[in-house]
This record gives sequence, structure tokens and C-alpha cells, in this order.
Amino acid sequence: MIAFKIEDRLKISLYQVYHSFRDKSTACDILNQSLHDKAPGMLRGLMLYSVSKRYAVIVARAIMMKWTCVERFIGAPIDYGLLAFMSGRDFFAAKCYNDYERKCVTMTVAKIMKKMIDFSEGNTHDINHFMKVWTFAKTICELEMADEKTRFVIEIAAITHDIACPLCRIKYGNTNGKYQEIEGEPLVRKFLADTEMSQAQIDRVAYLVGHHHTLTNIDGLDYQILVEADYLVNADESSYSAENIANTKSKIFRTAAGIAILESIYERQCTSLSLT
Repeated sequence: MIAFKIEDRLKISLYQVYHSFRDKSTACDILNQSLHDKAPGMLRGLMLYSVSKRYAVIVARAIMMKWTCVERFIGAPIDYGLLAFMSGRDFFAAKCYNDYERKCVTMTVAKIMKKMIDFSEGNTHDINHFMKVWTFAKTICELEMADEKTRFVIEIAAITHDIACPLCRIKYGNTNGKYQEIEGEPLVRKFLADTEMSQAQIDRVAYLVGHHHTLTNIDGLDYQILVEADYLVNADESSYSAENIANTKSKIFRTAAGIAILESIYERQCTSLSLT
């Protein structure tokens, strides 16, 4: 019998496999297809690492699909029980790590949120504004199924995007978008310097803060979502016209989730414009 270590020969993304079979009926179909001589050993191996039966079935099926080709190629049987045991170990370890990493990210976002509230010194308009932008940005991120790293950067950028407003009011007498961009980038770098963020993350957030009023050359999903989330809030706070909303929708909005939210909130204004 020949046993291959997953980590040495073939990386199977168990989370991706799981998310491709979310619904229970599909999982049941896989279970029925897996009931042959290799399935029992594989399922037992996976279950030893506290992987639920549903996970075990999905992963077992994925392993068989991947390794049947290898088995045929080398012309020798593979020890599927041992292979599954090792896969279960890797899966359980990955799940624990990802759960821990997600908790750390959540804590970091919460800490930066609290820090930004303190930074605003009781200005409820500023606080309510970035809280709303953050909520829209987070919602669009999840609906667009952005990856964890992108979501984190967007959330921090949404929280800190107007960090320069207090300074601009004193220095320029207004919060013009271009002034915000000029002053915001160095301010947010200093603001995030003592957080748990990496330098690359801080650099990207600073770039977004320094460009969030620039609606040309939008590079990246994080930039696009920040612009859309900010506009969704500004359209209400500044009472944008139906024409402004319709033009922005056609020229600036790109994500399906952002467009759907914009239409849901401002459908009446846009409809009334089209009827006139």
C-alpha cells in the first residue's frame, strides 16, 4: 500500500471544497456516491479529527476525486484511510487557525473603531458618518464575497477614510475632498502605526484614504467598494439629486451589490427622474 502526505504532494483546499457543496442535499448525494470500498476507511480517518460527518463526506469525496487519477497513474493502490486521517488532521488544524485568525481580525477592527471614535472627540456627525460607511462597505464586501485580507483593508479604510476632516476644518475652513486626501494619507499612517496591522496593510489603507474622493483610475475591489459605500451615505446626508444618483450609478458604481443597494434606497428618486 502506498500512502502520500497531502502537504508534500498535493494541497487540497478543504475550505474551498466545503464551500462548493454548501447545501445538504448535495452533501447527501456525495455520501451516496461515496458508499463503496474506500469510503468507510476515509470517513473514519476524518472523523478521528473531530470533523463532522458532513465535512467528512465532502472531504472524502474530494480526496477520491483528486487521488483516483494518481492511483491510476502509478498503477498501485493508495491507502485512503491513512490519507484521509492526515487530511483530517490538516483540516482540523486549518479550521482552528482560521477561526483564531478571524477572531484576531475582528478584535483589531473593533479596537481601531474605538480608537477612531475617541479621535473624533464627540463629533457625532463624523462618528455616525464613518459608522454608516463602514456598515455599507462591510455589507458590500460580504455580498461580493471578497477574501478576508481585502475585507480587512476595506473595513479599516472605511473607518478612517475621513480622518482628516477635523484638521481640514481648522486649516482650510472646510472639508473639501481634495484637502481630505492631501491631509488624510499622512494622518492615517500615524494613526495606525501602533496597531497590529502590517506595513503593507497600512500602506494600502493610506492609499485608499488619500484617494477616496478621486473617482478615476479606481484600481482594486477595495477602492471600488470604499467609493460606493461613501457615496451611499453622502447621497443621503447631502440630499443628492436624482440626476446625480443616476449618473453616479451608471458611471461610477461597478459592484452588483453596490448597485442593488443604491437602487433599493433611491429607486423612487431615479424612477421619478426617468418619468420626467
